[in-house]
Amino acid sequence: MKYMKKKIQFLLLLLATITWMNAALAQVEDTTLYRTHKISEVQSWVYINKFENSNDTCLFETKTINEKGWITHIKQDYHCHGWDVIAEVNYQYNDKGDPTMITTYKNDNVESIVRLWYNDDHQVIREETKYMEPYVLLLVTNQYFGDPSSPDSLIAIQVRNGDSTIFKTTYQYANGKEVRADVVDVTNSKPFSSMVSKYDSRNRLKRSEYLMFQIYDNDEITLLEYNEKDQVSMSKSELNNTSARFWYDKRGLMIKTMYYNRFEELEREVWHRFKYRE
Repeated sequence: MKYMKKKIQFLLLLLATITWMNAALAQVEDTTLYRTHKISEVQSWVYINKFENSNDTCLFETKTINEKGWITHIKQDYHCHGWDVIAEVNYQYNDKGDPTMITTYKNDNVESIVRLWYNDDHQVIREETKYMEPYVLLLVTNQYFGDPSSPDSLIAIQVRNGDSTIFKTTYQYANGKEVRADVVDVTNSKPFSSMVSKYDSRNRLKRSEYLMFQIYDNDEITLLEYNEKDQVSMSKSELNNTSARFWYDKRGLMIKTMYYNRFEELEREVWHRFKYRE
């Protein structure tokens, strides 16, 4: 039950900070590039350096891309990491590119189903999430205040198996970027979470600080570095000192990622390969 509570509370934070997350994900997932180059599939092959007796790479992740450049399916095979788990996610979209249904699977069993509704400004106004084991029905309705492109605040009413909780998110901006999002559990009069983003002189995200006040061990502080083409070249955790480094081809598509532990030792290497539409 504690794990389920963590998933539900993280989901609320995800909705409250969707603007920040979209900006961060855009650094590594460019639907325009997928569409322009007619990419239908992205395969990620991993080599685990700590597996001393293995010299083989393993197909860890496969992403299916539709003609509009949107990801419709992700499959991750954790056998590559020594775990007996295959995880999958299916995405459905409306005609504006907003995800309307997200279904997650673990070893062919449905884990959760998320349905999303939007207003004309692409803001999530309602969400219905079903967790299958243990069964939990989570309903969230959102009301935004201020300019739709940069709302001042958000009121989210969560109903979990009949019990209601109200959350309020307050946003701050600078130079057209969201720099802070503070979430308060209004029902219980407690701070819930905080996300602080800092940008460099070129208005690129350089540091994100994500703190949760009601759950331990979920805090994260991420530092980003860029290459001369403004592509993310390194992501580093300030809390545990782990890092990932990224390489791109001439088209701007990511082709390699290398992950390092806190001692700067290489733990795994990932190569990204592409399939194309005819």
